[in-house]
Amino acid sequence: MDQELKTVTATFPRSHTAIAGHPVHAILVNFPIAFLTGALISDVVYLISQDAFWAQAAYWLLIAGLVSGAVAAAVGSVDFWSNPHIRSLRAAWAHMIGNVIILVIVLINILARANNIEAAVVPQGILLSAITGALLFVTGWFGGALVYEHRVGVQPASHAEAQPASEAMVDTQPGLPRS
Repeated sequence: MDQELKTVTATFPRSHTAIAGHPVHAILVNFPIAFLTGALISDVVYLISQDAFWAQAAYWLLIAGLVSGAVAAAVGSVDFWSNPHIRSLRAAWAHMIGNVIILVIVLINILARANNIEAAVVPQGILLSAITGALLFVTGWFGGALVYEHRVGVQPASHAEAQPASEAMVDTQPGLPRS
């Protein structure tokens, strides 16, 4: 590997929690996002239908979102705390702090529903679910910025892939040989 490639590769913060080069955090975050979005949708459907099934579904989706979110946060924390370059990025701090806030809000939402799941949906449960959904959008944006702008967890295989994302050639036909 020539010195120029070593220098460029060093600017790509490496994930310390990867399987075969794939960052585990990026795999795990899909679960809490899906569960917590499902909880918001279930709350809205309950509000419209008053069918207890949807209040129960939202409750269990919140629990699944909290557990899977805690696992994703633990894995993401390894990368965050083990790499000074990642900690130097404002997007990383916003992503991490925002997701901790989300987990706290979800825990409050679950506890508020514990004694009477249906009664807690309106108005506080649906409000907390909506705030969670909005924050997920914001923290997801910052997470995307970490990957696509700051190249966190992206491992260039060659000098051609080691260039900044803004200069990289877009592959319009993935999987086909480049000419």
